[in-house]
Amino acid sequence: MARRYKGKKIPEIIRVTPLPDYRLKLELTSGSLLILNMAEQLNQVRYAPLKDVDIFGSVTTDGWTLTFDTYPRFIIDPHEFEGVELVLRVPYQTRVRIEHEQRAKENTV
Repeated sequence: MARRYKGKKIPEIIRVTPLPDYRLKLELTSGSLLILNMAEQLNQVRYAPLKDVDIFGSVTTDGWTLTFDTYPRFIIDPHEFEGVELVLRVPYQTRVRIEHEQRAKENTV
């Protein structure tokens, strides 16, 4: 069953793969790859169970949600606002690096 958001069809998750440094690679039916950087989220109480590398590595998908092997099950719906926030948020260290690189380019021109 296809899901819709604001009238648009949302691609289904084909596969989820845990990556180093608490990142998740999502392969979508649209052909897109999405990397969720979960590292900064792990300091929040809600995401604390995922600090355990074995639990983080247990991630599976039903095509719409990400499920981790905890009791009770820990579930993230990356199609909901929560997932969009994770995708759009640029980690602080990455923002600083990008800004530094931009300033360096401006200074060499």
